[in-house]
Amino acid sequence: MSYTDKEKAKDTKAIGEELMKLAINNKQAKMIRDLQEGNIRLKDRLSGRNKKNRPRSQSYPGLKQLGSKPSTPV
Repeated sequence: MSYTDKEKAKDTKAIGEELMKLAINNKQAKMIRDLQEGNIRLKDRLSGRNKKNRPRSQSYPGLKQLGSKPSTPV
């Protein structure tokens, strides 16, 4: 069986549709990342943090802040 023009067109259309889905997903992921970065900037501006380029310290319940020195056992 030879690969006909109809089959080529069908495959090309399917590939094009998949590429469009991937492009849309990629744009959505970039937009979410940009919105998260903007949200952090707005929180920093509202909280009156210094404008130094130090990263925001992250804390989790029950744990010390990330980047802090480890405590020595007594």
